[in-house]
Amino acid sequence: MFLEYTIETTLKSELETVSVVYRTPDVGVLVDQFKGVNSVLNKNALKGQSEAIKVGLSSIDNEGAFLFLVGDQPFISVETINKLIRVFEEGKPDIVVSLYKGKKGNPVLFANHLKKDLNLLTGDQGGRQLIRSEQWKIAYIEIDDENEGLDIDHPEDLEIMRQLMKDKS
Repeated sequence: MFLEYTIETTLKSELETVSVVYRTPDVGVLVDQFKGVNSVLNKNALKGQSEAIKVGLSSIDNEGAFLFLVGDQPFISVETINKLIRVFEEGKPDIVVSLYKGKKGNPVLFANHLKKDLNLLTGDQGGRQLIRSEQWKIAYIEIDDENEGLDIDHPEDLEIMRQLMKDKS
């Protein structure tokens, strides 16, 4: 349910290429139902987020930038994705980070010249290591709807999401 929404949202955005990195075959079958989406199995998923980043990067030949988002962020919008792309295109920062009430979240965009650094990441830190290094020009973009940053990782997150969906209808 969440992944399908996220894929549909990315396909409606200004992203040139959409790749979904997955670790279980059932997710691969689901992703393969979408035209125009690369599905890539992460055989090293147990090593952490850094492996998903590396697998994703290897699946894309891109000269501009890489936007990373999670599949279980059910309220992410086309407008937010496009906003990050526009900020990158206009100001050419090295990294564009989404903020939700001042808290860093996904999606995050990295300029292509950081591909080597992203491929050197290890463990479950993802791109946070690069953001914390403070050696890059970073644009922080406040996202108006904090619900877009909701990431469904725990049962209580799922309950919050259900309540929000009920409130919207």
